[in-house]
Amino acid sequence: MSRLCLRRLLGVTALLAMVNCAHQQPPESVAKPSGFVLVREYVDSFKSESGDQYQKVQFGWDYDQGAAIKRTFTMAGEPIATAVHPEITLRATDAELAYAFALVRAHPDLKAAAKRSDANLYGGFAFRNGEGQSPAERFCRAKTRCIHVIISAGVAGEIFLGHAIVDLASGKVIDSKFHERRI
Repeated sequence: MSRLCLRRLLGVTALLAMVNCAHQQPPESVAKPSGFVLVREYVDSFKSESGDQYQKVQFGWDYDQGAAIKRTFTMAGEPIATAVHPEITLRATDAELAYAFALVRAHPDLKAAAKRSDANLYGGFAFRNGEGQSPAERFCRAKTRCIHVIISAGVAGEIFLGHAIVDLASGKVIDSKFHERRI
């Protein structure tokens, strides 16, 4: 076999291994998020007397403070400002979502549904009502990082299997039957 063919074969094998890893479920021992978790980052501009100025802006969740944080830096990476925003809820990162899925897969009420061969887990959108009487509404208030996790099955997700609220900060499924309380 020529070296070129061998390189191509190794390249295709490596590509197939990466694709396979991307489609596997996250491991059950996914690390609990902690510290500052970067959710999004972008460059912003503002007008000044000397013209347009650019800054790097980061939004993330600080698990130690239990709040969203906005950090602003110069383009060289020097800190300009940090602001705590307890009123802001941010989407979950891929790592946080993997952790939430692992919690759902291990929960006694949700384990069977999540282990179905055709099960799909999705979610990550924030939940913080605090007004009603469901377990999630009573628990998910300031300093929590509650998100929705939904389990469905079927070709297009048409079979509903479950809807839970997970708090990433405490590492618990807060309400394993959230859908039943919303009907």
